[in-house]
Amino acid sequence: SFSMRSLYGSNAEYCIRNRLADGYSFNHNLATIFRPEYQTLVPDIFADLGYRTILAKGNRASDPQPNFTNEGAVQLATLAAIHYFEKNPSAKSFSLSPNDNILYDTTEATKEAVSPITYFRKRPNYTDMTFEFANKVARKVFNDAGLWKTDKGEDRYLGMLAYYWAEQSPNIPLHPRVLPILTSDRSQWHDSGYQQTDKDLIERWGKTEAEKIGAWDYYFGAPYPYPRQFTQWISESVPYLHQNRVDVFFSQLPSMWGLDGPKAWLATQLLWDANAKVDSLLNEFYDEFFGDASPAIRSFYETAESHRNQNEGPANWIKFYLDESGIELFPKSVLEDMRLSIEMAKSMVDPSSRYYQRIKIISEAFELTELYHSYHSARLDLIDFIANKEASIG
Repeated sequence: SFSMRSLYGSNAEYCIRNRLADGYSFNHNLATIFRPEYQTLVPDIFADLGYRTILAKGNRASDPQPNFTNEGAVQLATLAAIHYFEKNPSAKSFSLSPNDNILYDTTEATKEAVSPITYFRKRPNYTDMTFEFANKVARKVFNDAGLWKTDKGEDRYLGMLAYYWAEQSPNIPLHPRVLPILTSDRSQWHDSGYQQTDKDLIERWGKTEAEKIGAWDYYFGAPYPYPRQFTQWISESVPYLHQNRVDVFFSQLPSMWGLDGPKAWLATQLLWDANAKVDSLLNEFYDEFFGDASPAIRSFYETAESHRNQNEGPANWIKFYLDESGIELFPKSVLEDMRLSIEMAKSMVDPSSRYYQRIKIISEAFELTELYHSYHSARLDLIDFIANKEASIG
């Protein structure tokens, strides 16, 4: 169903066994095009931040965006793309995606390009300016230079993240070979308002002139210290993306197998066949991996997912990511119920079986959750003790 199926962080063997495949480039990349040595030679193509002076360091996280309205910036990006395709004749794409920050040019030309300012998800909307930059580069690379195909006859694209201040759908036509990548945390579809906004956004992008559309989802996994399960939203969002012309899929899923197994399994299978029956896939996962312990392990994961859906609250961008207090989402009583499911599962299979070995992996991974919860609870108790001690002394 998807021509690119990537769960970043998975090892090579897992990717092979589950038919994952790369193929297109669209990560943050402008810092590698607008190199530091160019800033003194052609300063106008770099961002003018007014009273702030930030020198380019070639860092995709901290370098400001270039001046998207400057024709010299368009020309430099064009030369970089042409050079890349000539050096890599089999490459199907080159990334024009912005650096991972919100440092934009503040000159009058940029202000005019984004005026009148509008907002999407409470952030300024710079989509048209960002994608018009990509359009201009695409016309020079494809229409003028003629680099439409690889040496194998495959179509080429310029990847561009629809990310943060460029998340909203465009009001301008897109060059057909600009490849927009729709970024979203679709685990937040438990929030019905966010879900509907996201579906409407996907549908609008699907109606653009782009020949190919991609999605970047946030399926983490690590660093979350608990089972961040949302198979329900994977089962709904992946087919919805497919129905709206998305066929490039990338997600970040650095994980521990014991905490994230069902989520990763379901995603890989739906990326291969978006119309597959979800219940059958999950039954296959639990029955084949855990044998007679299937019901108990299923209860473990479904308890985590149900509790998260009911208690995570309003959607927020990658909610609780690197948030030390995020473990408070799970009270001790829920973790005890989940531990009971694991211990029950151990009693249902032969200790020498592969099923028991897999349950042991889950048990050891979940021990991290339990230890982190105890650590955080002890830390809160210590803070309360100190506060009460100071109050009594005062």
